[in-house]
Amino acid sequence: MLSIPISKSNFPTSHGSVNNGSLASYPVNVYEKGAAYKKRWPGCEAFLSLGKHNQKKLIQRIRITPKEFAASDIQLEVENRMGIVTPRIRSKVAERLIEWWDRRVVLGLLGKKQRKVANSELMERIAQLIADFEENRLVDDYGGMPLPNKIQAPSNMVRQIEWVRGGERWINRAKGARWLARSQRDRWLKDGPYAIEKLDQFDRSLEEEWQYRFEDYQEQYSKGRKEAEEVGFELLKWSFYNAPNDVPPIQDDWQSLYLVRGTYQDMANAFRVGWHPEYRRLSQEIEHGTDQTDD
Repeated sequence: MLSIPISKSNFPTSHGSVNNGSLASYPVNVYEKGAAYKKRWPGCEAFLSLGKHNQKKLIQRIRITPKEFAASDIQLEVENRMGIVTPRIRSKVAERLIEWWDRRVVLGLLGKKQRKVANSELMERIAQLIADFEENRLVDDYGGMPLPNKIQAPSNMVRQIEWVRGGERWINRAKGARWLARSQRDRWLKDGPYAIEKLDQFDRSLEEEWQYRFEDYQEQYSKGRKEAEEVGFELLKWSFYNAPNDVPPIQDDWQSLYLVRGTYQDMANAFRVGWHPEYRRLSQEIEHGTDQTDD
């Protein structure tokens, strides 16, 4: 039998009598300085405000399952149910599976995917994660990941875009892609050292492909055929639109575009690459305090 210990009689007024079903009239100091229900009373207020009909509907939807594990133990519980997975990678597979499941459920609730998660879909994800970690393959954790509401735009990355008159739209694109790329790279490095060599090789490919195009655009500028901002902006656009196809992927099955786009922006912030044909001179002016660009 289900018992919900919430009723109007649980909430006495300051005069000791039964309240009218609302906590709004209670003295504020009742819920301050360590009061017993300081954290619970807003939920109780919400429940009381539903009315008897909706309260009953809510109660009817509650299920009690005895001997269930706590939410804080979910990682360990998933690992315990993965006996077929090699112990060396079990915790990583379980962690990624829980993250995938949470995101998948949200997409279902938003109507972007079927609400019901098919067993075949779950088994396919588990098999893919096991294969990735067994073969030291890099997992795409951030493909399709929504961006946080607030992302810091680093000053040098912004300068590089402003030097070619990219504008606020391009700054927003750049900081989003950079956040995704940095977050994914940090996650790989925490997984283990096997990512280091792949990332180093990937970065060398990025710099090499950029260098070819930078030299071509620099030649167009030096011969007076195009303005500095014009060729620089074309190179910036290449880093977003064409570079993901021109640069060899970090591994054969990699499909997400953010890794190339965002890593280029992180390199631009460190002045390892640039868009303006004279970005090196401009960066030296910053170093010596003679830059006139607003931060």
